Amino acid sequence: MRVVLVTGPLGVGKSTLIEGLGRIYSRRKAAVLDGDALSMTYPGGTSTGRLNLVEENLFSCAQNFRDWGAEYLFMAWIFARQGRLDHFVDRLVEQDIGVMVVSLCASTKARDDRLQKRDRAHNFDPDTQRWLELLHESTLKLKTDMLIDTSHMNAYEVMNHVADRLARWESRIPVHQ
Repeated sequence: MRVVLVTGPLGVGKSTLIEGLGRIYSRRKAAVLDGDALSMTYPGGTSTGRLNLVEENLFSCAQNFRDWGAEYLFMAWIFARQGRLDHFVDRLVEQDIGVMVVSLCASTKARDDRLQKRDRAHNFDPDTQRWLELLHESTLKLKTDMLIDTSHMNAYEVMNHVADRLARWESRIPVHQ
């Protein structure tokens, strides 16, 4: 199985991308796993315990999809720290799962516009807005296989860009194996 792990802050197009890739690869055994949906807890937050719980669930789901026979798993989750991302990827690779990590970014205006279109709270208080900017900055620093600025791209263009990379990946040795 190959995992395409998409990361980035709110509003860059992670969920849209993995849903689209799932449709593109629907003739093959593929699964889509949105970490946002999986991580709905009340209270939410970014405590170490909660992040560990969500990431453990993501990892278990990946193993279950592999055991089901999935060729591809398109997964989205916000990894704000390189150490967390590396640890997660290493665990997948130890299970003989190939991994390609795609990091998405976008301008503040593009992210705000997208969040507004999705009917999400977009009038963040200054502390939350600063946290979102720090999250965006930390995402840009992650070492990943691809970094795509989605600010001036539509979902179709982003999906085609990643699908092209996947086609090249299929013909070579997996990225993280």
